[in-house]
Amino acid sequence: IDSRGLLWWVNDHWDSSSVICYDMNSEETIVYKSFSNQDGTTIIPTTVKSIAEDRDGNIWIGTGVGPFYIDKKEIGNPTITLQQVKVPRNDGTSYADYLLSGVTITSICIDPGNRKWFGTTDNGAYLISADNLTQIHHFKTDNSKLLSNIINDTQQRFDTDILIKKIRTTLLKSGRAQIATNFSGEDKTSDIVR
Repeated sequence: IDSRGLLWWVNDHWDSSSVICYDMNSEETIVYKSFSNQDGTTIIPTTVKSIAEDRDGNIWIGTGVGPFYIDKKEIGNPTITLQQVKVPRNDGTSYADYLLSGVTITSICIDPGNRKWFGTTDNGAYLISADNLTQIHHFKTDNSKLLSNIINDTQQRFDTDILIKKIRTTLLKSGRAQIATNFSGEDKTSDIVR
């Protein structure tokens, strides 16, 4: 349920991935199945895995072709334009690349600083700045204490910790920077994230 009282969920059915918005007051349901971005490009996500509201009221959607968001001004409209963040290349040109384009986003968590934590199917987890333009960190098994690059869930807990999970096992916990209990039952401590 978002800050407006709207209930959101995703349908990851292979035939018609969609995003659903339900207004509990009016009992109106809007199903978004057809997507295009701000450049008019048709988006055909193979999967729609996750959804989260950021601190600005935008609704983020994790898909098989990267993350998108619905601008808060469009929420409730029967047709929407998905916003795809353009990250400048900073190479002296005016070119930009879409944020995490082509990366399957399995989970999204927005921390108290409005930073986005994106879990992926096989590429670890990304921490993106509040303005969405900077990759702060890309956690993988080879550069962190993650036990797997398959991330099924990211959650915020107590406004201090971000939990990164694979199935029922917590792989990495930020805030207090501790690795939670892993499959073997060991408890490990790390200073990987603060």
